[in-house]
This record gives sequence, C-alpha cells and structure tokens, in this order.
Amino acid sequence: MVTAAPPLVVAAPTKEPIRELTSYTLDLAYGDSENNFELTTTERLAPGSLIWMDGTAYGGIIDVVQTNQTPLLTYKGRTWTGILDTRVIEPPPGADHRTVEGPAHQILQHLLDEAGLSGLFTVASTFPPVTMPTFQFDRYTTLWEGLTKLLTVNIAKLSVQCVHDRIDLTVLVGARIRADGEHTRFTAARDYHPVNHLIALGKGELKDREVLHLYADADGGISRTQTLTGLDEVQAVYELSNADSTAELAAGAEKRLRELQSGRSAADIDLSDASAAVEVGDMVTASDPVTGLTTTVRVVKKIVKVNASGVLTVSADVGDPNKNTR
Repeated sequence: MVTAAPPLVVAAPTKEPIRELTSYTLDLAYGDSENNFELTTTERLAPGSLIWMDGTAYGGIIDVVQTNQTPLLTYKGRTWTGILDTRVIEPPPGADHRTVEGPAHQILQHLLDEAGLSGLFTVASTFPPVTMPTFQFDRYTTLWEGLTKLLTVNIAKLSVQCVHDRIDLTVLVGARIRADGEHTRFTAARDYHPVNHLIALGKGELKDREVLHLYADADGGISRTQTLTGLDEVQAVYELSNADSTAELAAGAEKRLRELQSGRSAADIDLSDASAAVEVGDMVTASDPVTGLTTTVRVVKKIVKVNASGVLTVSADVGDPNKNTR
C-alpha cells in the first residue's frame, strides 16, 4: 500500500514526546526476522530516543547514530519487537523449562515484568480474554521468539499500537482472511503428472543388484501397489548403493518419492494492497478455481518504508504457501 507518510514522533525514553519529524526517510521491518529500522533526517536526535507513527505498530528505539559529513544523519535501532527479541526467557531456578498457561494478557504482563519492560509497554486485555493452554518455552529463547511460538500454535497474534503516548500490546485471536482478487494476487500451478513410480536400486551389481518398486496413487499415497498406469505413469530411478538393508533402501526411496510428490502443486500469494490491513500472525487463505488449489499462509513480516518524497509504502511477507497447498 502506498500513501503519504504521517509525522514521526520523537520521544524521550519515558515516552514523553519531544518533537515531530516531517522530513525523513525510514526503512523498518518486524516479524520473524530483522526487527530493526534505519531512519535518515537532518535533525539531531539523542541515542535512546523512541520514535513512532501514531496509530500504528511502527516504531522503536534509537541505538546507533551515524554521520557521514553531510547534513543527513542516520539512526539505526530496534523496533518494538526487536526490543522483545533482546530479552531472554530463563527457566525458573531448579526447573528445566519455563511453562505458562492461562489468560494471555497475564502471561504477557508477567514476562514483561521479568524482562524489565513493563515501563515501556502497556498490556491491554481483551474480553473475553484469550486463554493459552499449557505451553513450554524453549530454554533461553528470546522473549519475541518465545511469544511468537506460543501465539502461533494457538492461532493468535501480538498486536502493537502506538497511541496517546503509549505502546500498547494486546494478544488477539489471529485474523483469518479470505484473499480476494481485488486486494491480493494469487498464482497457482498444479503438476498433474509428477513421478509416481520410483525404481529404487540398492546394493549389488548388475543382475544381483537389489531392486525395489514404490508407487504413488492419485492422492499422493505411497505403497508397493501400482494404481496409475498408461500415460498416467511417470517413472524415475533412485540409487542408494550404500543401503545396508532392504528396509533402509525402502525408507530412502519413500522419502525421495514423497519429495517428488510434494512438487505436485505450487502457489504464491502477494498481499499487494492488503498489506497495511494485515498483521504478523494473521492467516491468509486463497483459492484458485482453475487448478482447484487452496493455500493458507501466515503473515511473517511487515516492511515499512518512507522515501525522500514522504511516500509511505507498506508491504507484508508470508510464509511458504506450498507447505499448506492442497
């Protein structure tokens, strides 16, 4: 999505606004990776200052000040999620893992308190509250990584909003969005004749070489029974001469045939004009009437850019659509 960039609020570490920037460039990303920003302006800003766009999730803390003997100054830092990504969830004394359950806003508040971030973030509850079943964090994971896993498995998301000089964090049920052609682009391809007959060659030489035949059916099921014949049959050869047993050869051949079958369909989703309306953690489903393919993907990153002309561009990245294409 492209629009005019709003002023950028500059605030003290206490979140008290100091000034607004109207002339700047910005490159900011947050989600499963990056979680940082680069800001360029002629204004002199103090390290440790907070920046944000009111009414959005876009903001963070200035960590680096860079000069290059021009009027422009470059500031680099962590986004709000980047700050969460520089705190670590530790197991309680005497325990192997940190385990949580209950209302998500209470879990989030406890984790922020332990991380020393409750002065920066305000936790907003929802009604009814989003409740998390028992969840075990990985040992010494970052707060952002841990929250991402916790929320993803429970089809939830962390909403961030900078409003009224607060940075509000809210755990919400992840939106399930049905993609439409007006705001998204969905491309799909289906291979109707992938390899479905794999001839596996094991140890031995010439006529003494071990040979095993594996077959895939129309639904991708694998067995020793052939169901696709004639022009529907597609053969390939798989060699595993160092297999120590028939079982090892069969396991390797089955793995290979599944890989070949996984290429039966491919899809790609470009959120296009819908990018500003989705958030990290949302699930997007798209369907194609021609191939009959349906895919569901998770929004994994938001990218925000403001150019020298003051134009704001928002885009979103999604996970691999081919993992959930059918």
